[in-house]
Amino acid sequence: MGKMEFGSSLKNLREQAGLSQRQIASKVGIDFTYLSKIENGVMPPPSQEVILKLAEALNCDSDELLTLAGKIPSDIARILKNKDILQSLRAGSGKKKTGSTNTGDSFSKILRGLREKAGLSQSELASRIGISFTYLSKIETGAKPPPSEKIILKLTAALNCDSDELLNLSGKLPRDIVQILGNQEIRQSLRAGAVKKTGVARKSKGVGIMKHLVNGKVLARAALAIVLVFAVAASLWFAAPIPVRALTFSYPSLPPTGTLGDSYTFQVTVNVETQDLLPIYSIDLEIRNQVSPGIFTATVIALPIPGAALSSTSKSYTPAQTGGGEVIAIANSAYGWVWGSGSRSGYGYRDPEGLGYHTIGGTTFGYGYGYNSNRGVTSITYTITWIPPSAWPEGNYNIRTFVYGDAAKTKKWSGTSSTFSLSAADDDDDVIIGVGGAGTPPAPVVVEPGVVDVSSVVGTDGTFTQDVTVESADGSLTISIEAGNSGTTADGSAVSIITITEVTDPPPAPADASIIGITYDIDAGGATFENPVTITLTYDPTNLPAGVNEEDLTLAWWDEVTEEWVTIPTVVDPVTNTLTAGIIHFSKYAIIAPEAEEEEPTTPTTPTEPTTPTEPTTPTEPTPAEEPTAGIAGWVWLIIGIAAVIVTGGIVWWVLKRRTA
Repeated sequence: MGKMEFGSSLKNLREQAGLSQRQIASKVGIDFTYLSKIENGVMPPPSQEVILKLAEALNCDSDELLTLAGKIPSDIARILKNKDILQSLRAGSGKKKTGSTNTGDSFSKILRGLREKAGLSQSELASRIGISFTYLSKIETGAKPPPSEKIILKLTAALNCDSDELLNLSGKLPRDIVQILGNQEIRQSLRAGAVKKTGVARKSKGVGIMKHLVNGKVLARAALAIVLVFAVAASLWFAAPIPVRALTFSYPSLPPTGTLGDSYTFQVTVNVETQDLLPIYSIDLEIRNQVSPGIFTATVIALPIPGAALSSTSKSYTPAQTGGGEVIAIANSAYGWVWGSGSRSGYGYRDPEGLGYHTIGGTTFGYGYGYNSNRGVTSITYTITWIPPSAWPEGNYNIRTFVYGDAAKTKKWSGTSSTFSLSAADDDDDVIIGVGGAGTPPAPVVVEPGVVDVSSVVGTDGTFTQDVTVESADGSLTISIEAGNSGTTADGSAVSIITITEVTDPPPAPADASIIGITYDIDAGGATFENPVTITLTYDPTNLPAGVNEEDLTLAWWDEVTEEWVTIPTVVDPVTNTLTAGIIHFSKYAIIAPEAEEEEPTTPTTPTEPTTPTEPTTPTEPTPAEEPTAGIAGWVWLIIGIAAVIVTGGIVWWVLKRRTA
């Protein structure tokens, strides 16, 4: 089901429950503006975790809500790992055939076997389905999880094998099965069959175990096995195993090749695990030539960080700032992302010490998970577009990401990507053939100031074929849309005309705030975009109310449904007097300044850490994590454990021998 249908159904359920958007959002733990976008079809259905919380808050059937979102309950998904059940569902039969799918083998092992059976190398198969062979290699070794359904279907077509088998092993379901499971009776029948089978299996297994335990010899052998297991477990426990990393890095979208002088786009994800508490203060990034990193490195300082969950922000960096080409960074935060304070500790790759803990004591600040005692899984993903200098050398490059836990940057974690190669541009690449054989590429047409016709650079599916910049008539507002982004109007057609007009009678400012400068109405037929576009608005610092700092300014859009201004994560540049943000839809936009607070006489103190404009209520400070002590070396405990196993085994063997003599 599409996002419009899900949003409409969710809105009906909420209204039937007699709850407002703010009330339901507060119960679920999400921002009410995010809920508003879901109900209006601007955003797709949320994750299964959020949907289950919505069903509980609305007191409705969670299966119904999951099905509306095109998702399947986890228990049903486990049942459908049996291939025969899938065939029965397609045949319309309620009875399960005999036999089962072999799920003992992993996805990576099965995929590797199918490829070798087809007589294809990793490079050949990767080329056929349009992915890099290094990515395919990591899937086959288990270093990467199974890919998307789209890639799996391409794999099955290239290998001439059953798509259901690979989809099941990857934990995904075929689309036709998802549609069939929209029927509530079918879901109940599947659950009833699974319960019946499980009950019989447990009963028979219990009888068999009791019969064997009656035998004294079997009991003695079982006791010996249990003793040995406990001894080995104790030795491994005292051998001090490596803790689970609490801060990890991944690069989910890293093209294997690129061209110097052309834009190169990749993604970086920083994952915060449950063992950490608000560990992120700031994030930097380096793009380095592997042969001469000291000479050819693009450095991005202070990547943009959204101040709330499920939000985005962006920032541009000039070649002079990076030392190696222009960079545009768009940040998207996951569920649970928040700014808070407390003593915290995290285990990961410390730079340059290696694996270990960083402990940040006292009441300090950072980004991370903000619910359930501030411990949970969250992440931030960056989409980075980089234009490498054409004069840089060909060869291999990689990406290093640095996360700092404090303002002084003394607590540093890092992660490094795999390599990718950059080649020099061909001479023929400079010749662009346009319509009718002309050498000039198509370009947007400025119909009049603030009105731009972009139909010549937008495909029928709404994809922009080149970068587009649209300005207001006074030049104070700029919209930048990257090539490859896709925008469609409310009726599903491609974006053609973008207009920016001044609002003569703007909506009133929020309570305890004021609107700075002009309010602009951006319109493209109710268009929404697949990826955020960048909006930049210039302000006049002389228009700021007394007592308001420039850092407190923020961009906001007017929500026609709730009839209120919605602020968005904003980057303020006091040097250029600009505000920049990433947006996915057009509306009325304005600069909002909060009302200046009256200063009360206080004793001057030195602040412990800087605050941010979007800082939420400080969460309850948990007990600081203790950094592990050195203790006795792990190899000593390992020797003690092995000796304990040998001694215990000898004693048990001697006792059993005397009893059987």
